[in-house]
Amino acid sequence: MNVLYLLNQKTLSDFELPILQSKGLGIYIPKIYDSLDVSNSINMENHHRYDHTLTNISPEEMKVLDHFDFFNNNNYNDTIVKIIVKNFSIVILTLLTTTHVVNMIAQNLNGCIYYRFFGRENDLRYQPLLTDIQYPSKVKYIFSYEEIITFEQKFNQFFNEQNSYYVPLGVPDQIFDKYESTYHPQTNKFVFVCSKIGKCPYYTGIYETFNKNLGGFEFTILGKNNEKMVDTDHRIKNNLPDDQYYQQFSTHLAMYYHSTEERHLHYHPLEAIVIGLPIIFHDNSLLSSAYLSDSPGKCHSYTEVIEKLNRLQTGDLPLRDAIISYQNRIKIIHFNLK
Repeated sequence: MNVLYLLNQKTLSDFELPILQSKGLGIYIPKIYDSLDVSNSINMENHHRYDHTLTNISPEEMKVLDHFDFFNNNNYNDTIVKIIVKNFSIVILTLLTTTHVVNMIAQNLNGCIYYRFFGRENDLRYQPLLTDIQYPSKVKYIFSYEEIITFEQKFNQFFNEQNSYYVPLGVPDQIFDKYESTYHPQTNKFVFVCSKIGKCPYYTGIYETFNKNLGGFEFTILGKNNEKMVDTDHRIKNNLPDDQYYQQFSTHLAMYYHSTEERHLHYHPLEAIVIGLPIIFHDNSLLSSAYLSDSPGKCHSYTEVIEKLNRLQTGDLPLRDAIISYQNRIKIIHFNLK
């Protein structure tokens, strides 16, 4: 049985794909990405690493798959849909794939399509985006946080026990193996992660708010941004390879995590927890409610964020060590996968 895996977050993929492979499933991941649309600051690498797990796909069909941009919904046609329907029993995707394309695939698919949900920003819901699905029995929904399901079900029972599953996020073993507890600060600068600045209004807004409130501190900004942004803001270290990316986590003083969203969480704070990098974050975020509710790094206002960044920068080791100690306990509870 083959899986068409259309999730483009590298850390997530590195965690989930070995699990799928261990269940005896063949896995296909796309070979073509817009580099600024990969939902991480690290390149998707070694696209062919799971091709050997696939069964009964002809060389001609593989060639078509390898040259197809699955993330451009305008590209889907009868040829690619027939190849998908013939060769895959499971399709895993996000809302990057429109319901129109989902309907094209589901019509003749002898299997199931799974939407993977990580939480929408603010009070936006998923259900209104799914009302056009024409083959509901072939479509299921995977939620990464129970908070998202609870919020959606406040409005109606579109998501229920028959069509919805809770599958928590995990951090790949290789991040534990190579980077766990490697925190050794060598600078007084802080880390901030933000991609797609200038390309995506959502992330551009995050970047502008960050500059407005915390522009007085020295930061290294990690992310996947276009070269124009790098030329404009010299704090940006752009699109780093894995080792260099995580080395920035290890050698900086702390991470500031921007989110004030109750049902949406980025992956980089979870990676920071494994590495041991202390995180300063907002109390009304999913990071707080899902993982770090009692961390000394939690802040109730930008005033408190500024105060704690100042304390860390001036050598408040008890605060730093208390944050790390709490994060280490959470790491053992939530992310100890080995």
